[in-house]
Amino acid sequence: MRLTRYRLRALARPARRWAVGLLLAAVTFALVQGAVHRAEAARARWGDVRAVWVSARALAPGDAVVGAVRREERPAAVVATDALDGDRPPDGARVALPVLAGDVVRAGHLAGSADAGAARGVADGRRVAAVPRPAGLAVAAGDHVDLLDAAGEPVADGGVVVRVGEESLEVSVDGAALGRLARALADGRVVVVLSG
Repeated sequence: MRLTRYRLRALARPARRWAVGLLLAAVTFALVQGAVHRAEAARARWGDVRAVWVSARALAPGDAVVGAVRREERPAAVVATDALDGDRPPDGARVALPVLAGDVVRAGHLAGSADAGAARGVADGRRVAAVPRPAGLAVAAGDHVDLLDAAGEPVADGGVVVRVGEESLEVSVDGAALGRLARALADGRVVVVLSG
């Protein structure tokens, strides 16, 4: 009789293991299915996604875009219409405005953009002023410049060229320097110096 009980117990152990294993598999499957369903429902609520360029680190005015951004998918409903979304970021592009890490980079952030500068997004405490474009000095949007008066005295340090026009430059300068810059412009001479 003992032999029969032993055999029945031995046969019951693998059956229990299989039953427990199947039960755990079923519970796991149900949990995964629920999570997938919730994720799909959330994605459907947000709508379509759009692949855009996002800053990998904080960008200061004048910083190059290439190498400082990564491509991410974001819900189209929350992405600005002028977000950069090409296959690669624009070659040689520089930002005219500060961009925080993780922010979507927009065309309005770029130096030389019609949206950058005087009308939109000038950083707190900064102002955009037009100065005469220097002859013989190759200046591009995003370049860092210092502005000097006729005597060679600093008028505005740490300026960033926002836009280059035919006869003038739009330069973002510290708001505290605006009075000195206005006086130098009234005197008729502002010297633009490229800085690092």
